[in-house]
Amino acid sequence: ADNDLLLVCGAPDAALQAALHTRGQRRVLWLDAGASEPRPGAAAPLEWRVLPDDGACADRIEAHIASLRRPLPRQVLRLRMPQVPATTGQDQALSHIQGLLMQRWTDDRTREHFAHAWLEQGLANLPALARQHNLAELDGLFAGRPAILIAPGPSLDRNIDQLRQAQGHAVLIAPLQSLRRLRKAGVRPDVLLVLDATDLTCEPYDFIGDIPAGELPPLVAAVNAHPNVIARFSQVFYFAGGGPVDHWLADM
Repeated sequence: ADNDLLLVCGAPDAALQAALHTRGQRRVLWLDAGASEPRPGAAAPLEWRVLPDDGACADRIEAHIASLRRPLPRQVLRLRMPQVPATTGQDQALSHIQGLLMQRWTDDRTREHFAHAWLEQGLANLPALARQHNLAELDGLFAGRPAILIAPGPSLDRNIDQLRQAQGHAVLIAPLQSLRRLRKAGVRPDVLLVLDATDLTCEPYDFIGDIPAGELPPLVAAVNAHPNVIARFSQVFYFAGGGPVDHWLADM
């Protein structure tokens, strides 16, 4: 009860709220058809919110899920008050909450796995950060041109001829993982991207091979990308990948 998230469909009921509070239920979202603005329930714990049951509270739900402290809820339960009819908004809210929690679980596991690498590699990249460029320097460089984001999945082989024709007419932005396949097809991206903290210069993840640095497109890299990747490029633009350490490094 102290971790699960309970979605109650219906106006906050004092007796039920007191019973849940006594039970130890500290994470409750009240979906109330009569609520126009989020408001705390009487004597409610910090992680209780009241939201309108109007199908348009997705942003408020997202803000609430983002505010939840660890440990995150293991499951989401729905309780609909007997006098409250089922609505599409209730289903949408439940689905949205489950999706947001799944994303938070994934993000947390990713941070736990990569935290040390992000910190150590970000610090190791400090000399390169001082020599190279900030992403802000690209502002306006491609103004007026459409952009094509190139995914490295199976569809790339089917569409690679169109990318060759689009060169010079559109900005081709590709992840580093697609570089060798594009080069083989005669396609040179305007910009390569790397966010992955893994070393992508050695097997089984060698996506650069023996391509000389002078023939590589500019790289847009997270500040904590692997130093071996950074060292292969002559022109690198850095951005903060999302964590507080990333922003601190990028601002130095």
